[in-house]
Amino acid sequence: MTLDLDFANIVAYPPHEHPGIIVLRPHSQSVTLIHALIKKILAAFTSETPEGALWIVEADRMRIYKP
Repeated sequence: MTLDLDFANIVAYPPHEHPGIIVLRPHSQSVTLIHALIKKILAAFTSETPEGALWIVEADRMRIYKP
């Protein structure tokens, strides 16, 4: 899990070669916004797993890329 957008580059960091990549995209790096995104991720764990995938988590959506 990271705030570093470089990890969203699937050429440099192929998701299937990692246990899962989660990139957080908050509007600002406030604790409140980060906490809200983490709660969104935890809710998604009930139906999805980040294993071998790239998750890009924003306030209004979550994009999941599985190769």
